[in-house]
Amino acid sequence: MMKRHATTAALAALFVAAALSGCESEPSDQRIGDIDSVEADEPQNHAATRRLTIDQLEGAIPVVAGANAGGPIEWRLLNGQGVPTITALDDDVLGGTMGRPDYEYVTEEPASPDALYVKFSDDMARNVCHQMVEADVMRAAGEERVLTRFAAIDSTSDSQAIDDNISYLLLRFLGQHTGDDDDAVSELRVVFDAGVNGAPAGSTPAAEGWRAVCVALFTSPAFHIY
Repeated sequence: MMKRHATTAALAALFVAAALSGCESEPSDQRIGDIDSVEADEPQNHAATRRLTIDQLEGAIPVVAGANAGGPIEWRLLNGQGVPTITALDDDVLGGTMGRPDYEYVTEEPASPDALYVKFSDDMARNVCHQMVEADVMRAAGEERVLTRFAAIDSTSDSQAIDDNISYLLLRFLGQHTGDDDDAVSELRVVFDAGVNGAPAGSTPAAEGWRAVCVALFTSPAFHIY
């Protein structure tokens, strides 16, 4: 439940960012104390805040997620036989629904995240993060892992390794350089601990912690908004 609330809050922030991008300041002749405020004939133009296009999202997923035994990790759905062979972001699956233009009826892609984009971004995060966890579990000893490169996927005892791995994931997912005392590391450590503490019976608690961190990063506004 905690993971769901954290993800919902992150996705809601996408709407806030998009809404703020449409705000423009108006010229004012009010006084601030004894200093006249600056007047201008036209409000200053700012670059609009945009979300990733579907093509950009489709291209970013395997770069961030790496590969498994079947090749680059993509967002895949189950076919009629229960096998994940359907590429979710194909035009005839979810690509068009999420906003990719078909250049017949739709010629422009929305710049802001709408409800469908937000909903399916959450679905994407859970699907891809599951694949990332499974891929790391299946990697042989000594083979470089993607999600848990600096921490054991089956251990929660090495606190420094966990923080180091979170710093690495912030760089991999969001391009953020951080240190151990960075607020972003501390916030994701809370997410990791919540995933560990809420791990279902029979699962590996550390793996569930990293799954939660992965979902939080894939649903962060910093991943989708630029």
